[in-house]
Amino acid sequence: MTNNSNNFQIKVDHRLGDRDNLFFRYSRMKMKKVQPSGEKANGVSDVTSYNYGGGLVHVFRPNLILDFRGGTNDRYFDDKTESSVGLGPMKQLGFTDVDRFSGMSLGLLTPWTGAGFGGPQPRSNPV
Repeated sequence: MTNNSNNFQIKVDHRLGDRDNLFFRYSRMKMKKVQPSGEKANGVSDVTSYNYGGGLVHVFRPNLILDFRGGTNDRYFDDKTESSVGLGPMKQLGFTDVDRFSGMSLGLLTPWTGAGFGGPQPRSNPV
């Protein structure tokens, strides 16, 4: 397996006054992974992730503090896993409409492990 990853992060902190602090964070990761998948398939994955976050801390008094934070993590995952046997074995097992799904793959322990193909898988996790 080969895994190449590049990432960076920027964070800005700002003091608004004696009682208020503000921050913003931005992170980005780009990764390319090549990994065998079973005996007859090879997986190449391209992943790009973005993470944004920010927050505000306000001190009302020494024993009462407001700490407000939020963020999101967005990831685009393109799984280019392809099998030399294609979708034929899946159709023989009775899976229907496998041609219309971009990104369907099968990973059972069989002589043709890794049947099918992978595709784009965008994901987002707001917090």
